[in-house]
Amino acid sequence: MKIRNLFLLVVVLALPMLLAACGGDKVGNAEKYMKAVADGDRDEAEKYVCDDKKDELAGDNVGDTEGLEFKDISCEEDGDNVKCDFKIAIEGVDEEQASSVTFKMDGDKVCGEVE
Repeated sequence: MKIRNLFLLVVVLALPMLLAACGGDKVGNAEKYMKAVADGDRDEAEKYVCDDKKDELAGDNVGDTEGLEFKDISCEEDGDNVKCDFKIAIEGVDEEQASSVTFKMDGDKVCGEVE
């Protein structure tokens, strides 16, 4: 009986950590957002944006990347924010341009760029 109670206690204490681990992480979601924008996939981009910023960050401008290709997207935590480094390849131009953007995050959602 004591073993069963101990097992139940461990499960109850571990459950919140397991549920949190299954949720999205801000770095991964920032990368997914960048890739969705690069692919012009508005519906996918909206999944990673704060509700009050969907029109601004995942609105009609997603898909306005004709002639551009985002490559080597890599994001990392920067305090409460997430910084993403990437390269931009422009159609007809041989040289790629290195760039970066730092996103303000609310939990695991992109809520704008840090200015």
